[in-house]
Amino acid sequence: MTPPAGATVRPFRALHFDPRRVAIGDAIAPPFDVVSVEERSALAARSPYNMVHLILPRRGDEPHVHELLCDWRRDGVLVLDDEPAYYWLEERYLALDGTHRTRRGFIGLVGIEPYERAVVLPHERVREAPVIGRLELLRATRAHLSPIFGVYHDPQGRAEEALVAHRDPEPMLEASAPDGTRYVLWRVRSGHETVADVLAAKDSSGVLVATLRHYLATGSVPETARRELVHANTVGYRLGRVRDLTGLDPRVPQESALLVLGLGLPQEEVP
Repeated sequence: MTPPAGATVRPFRALHFDPRRVAIGDAIAPPFDVVSVEERSALAARSPYNMVHLILPRRGDEPHVHELLCDWRRDGVLVLDDEPAYYWLEERYLALDGTHRTRRGFIGLVGIEPYERAVVLPHERVREAPVIGRLELLRATRAHLSPIFGVYHDPQGRAEEALVAHRDPEPMLEASAPDGTRYVLWRVRSGHETVADVLAAKDSSGVLVATLRHYLATGSVPETARRELVHANTVGYRLGRVRDLTGLDPRVPQESALLVLGLGLPQEEVP
């Protein structure tokens, strides 16, 4: 069987706040699905331009969000970049163990792929109501207001190297959240071909194989999640995909033994 091609990733023209018109620190908000009712009220009170006004409307208010988005664009609060770019993001925060850490990544367009091709892998099974709510908001605004977090495989760091090397000398946006997290965002106007090549060349089924090897070596979902730096739900989903693709369930001892033989794992790697 021919392995699936990797993800299609492209730069795009971002619609973003103009820092000359808006205090960015007052405009940012956490992901919509972690904001409580009380937090939404507090964020909305911080600024008439806080993102919660767009990403957390009341059910049925989606058309109003479209009007608000158009108003912000007309008033110059939101501006559209002149040329396609990737956007390099650094999040600097204080971890629970007291150490200062930085999470790095980039924002770009990712092509939609059928799940069965195992190119872009969902990280968990989600409830229907939030999916419907996001879809209604997308249809009403014709804008993707909540980027989806993902990870990609690049052990040599080629994509990060290209993005950092080609980013603008100065950040385009900087802001601090109430919890002290510092966000710094740069445009990346060139070097796009390297990023696209790295992600397009990746056989994403390798992600499933890596997770399977760790699970077969440990027999533990939590330990596999710790080794791969992902949520336990992600491990459960990937093991389910292995079952769907091979007809063998790694969580059933007799079937996991066949998978061990198929992967050629040394006996000492298997518990």
